[in-house]
Amino acid sequence: MPHASTDDVTSVYLSEMPAADGKFAFDGAERWEELFTLRDDVMKALEIARAEKKIGKSLDAKVTVYTADKAVLELLAKFTAEELKTVFITSGAYVVEGTAPEGAYVPEEGKIAVLVENADGQRCDRCWCYSTEGENTVHFLNQGDEADLMAILAEEEITLAP
Repeated sequence: MPHASTDDVTSVYLSEMPAADGKFAFDGAERWEELFTLRDDVMKALEIARAEKKIGKSLDAKVTVYTADKAVLELLAKFTAEELKTVFITSGAYVVEGTAPEGAYVPEEGKIAVLVENADGQRCDRCWCYSTEGENTVHFLNQGDEADLMAILAEEEITLAP
């Protein structure tokens, strides 16, 4: 295999990583990095709830993030509820402006408070997320699956997941 003159030919693990190329920079990366900073606090709240046996897995929970900080509210408003629950790895994620009720986790910085509760609805056997959409929810891997299942949907009472 060809090597650059600066590579260590003994092992790929001994070679230096190439420098980052600016042309591959992601314009929206900053907002995601800020969200992942808040995610650390949400994950801490989930761990505390798990240790207290309030939840089993993080997908068994829904989280509500309370904040009065305008900058945090603006940041969280840039994301959909679906994106937030995916990043937090929960079955639901909500944002509320204001102070949190008693029992919410408040990190040292105090910009947010996180209330962890059991998720509503029934657990999907495929994705393990809880949903109030009903027992017979069908998930699609891609749009092509929808056409294949239209005959099934016409014969049975099945609701489509968003």
